[in-house]
Amino acid sequence: MAVRKIVADIYGNSLIEARYQQIESELRKFAVEKLDFAFSPKGTQLFSLMELRQSYARRSIDLVDSIYNLLEANKVVPAAVLGRSLIETVAMGTLFLKEMLDCVQMANRARLESRLTRFYAGMVGQVPKPIHVMDAIRQLHAVDADYVAYLDQKHGLFTEIDRLRTDLANGTPVERHAELLSITQVYDRLSEVAHPNGMGVQYLYPDPINEDEQVDRIRDQYKRLAVSSAWQCKHLLRWLEETRDLPQQYRNKIGVPQEGSL
Repeated sequence: MAVRKIVADIYGNSLIEARYQQIESELRKFAVEKLDFAFSPKGTQLFSLMELRQSYARRSIDLVDSIYNLLEANKVVPAAVLGRSLIETVAMGTLFLKEMLDCVQMANRARLESRLTRFYAGMVGQVPKPIHVMDAIRQLHAVDADYVAYLDQKHGLFTEIDRLRTDLANGTPVERHAELLSITQVYDRLSEVAHPNGMGVQYLYPDPINEDEQVDRIRDQYKRLAVSSAWQCKHLLRWLEETRDLPQQYRNKIGVPQEGSL
């Protein structure tokens, strides 16, 4: 798979481009995996659980493709809106998978089924009570901050980018690149244009007489933010990998009504 042109145009850094390529490639593999069980899941919620797990990957790759296609057509605002939706998908998917794994490891079938129903149907018994997306985003924020710090310590990616950006800015203070990529920063900024307020409407869709370099710079900023939403898929990938053998863990910890291979 070739590096996306929009990623190369924005970053111009082979290490970061390779990581984006890896994230996209791995996400595609999860999106097309066949649901296969070594035993019959009959009498459990395992099929629904694993189907929902895979659906997060499918939705994410669909959004990633759409974001890149829109940006390559210079459709910045629609790409930013989808970038916000992608971050919500990643956050909710990681929260869901973490909770499912926790329930299995605690051998708590009742809680697993209750939480599963709340994630896919937004219900607690007969009462509508969906999972709030901000709960998922807040939960992921600390994990994301730790990951970014680890990546910079290991590869020095962000330190080097900050140095280059500072040089290009002729000493003008610039925001740290790691902060620009943090999940909450990206989400908050994409939210600015996801809603039809002044920034997302009048400022980015001005009358032709008001088209200038400043508007172009703002558009470029949101291009970068929309692309960086795909970076956040790394978190979903982690939990997709950690739950690959969840059915077997369920069988070992909780048990299944019917043993035997399919």
